[in-house]
Amino acid sequence: VLDWIAPALALVQPLLDRRDQRVELHCPEPAPIVMGDATRLGQALVNLLVNAGKYSVWGDLLRVTVADDGEVVRVAVT
Repeated sequence: VLDWIAPALALVQPLLDRRDQRVELHCPEPAPIVMGDATRLGQALVNLLVNAGKYSVWGDLLRVTVADDGEVVRVAVT
């Protein structure tokens, strides 16, 4: 997951910096492996982060949480 999460975070960081917002990434060690289109997964995460930043208060903390139950990997933005 980190192969597409890290670039998405880097892409959105300038927008968040302008709004004085921070992002915390919570990911299990080792990071889960996801088979899928990294470009599309990254785009989906960018969309979620942009929306979270846009509809959050200036200075808010945004969290990206990765959960792996062994079968399904979930990525949440709060």
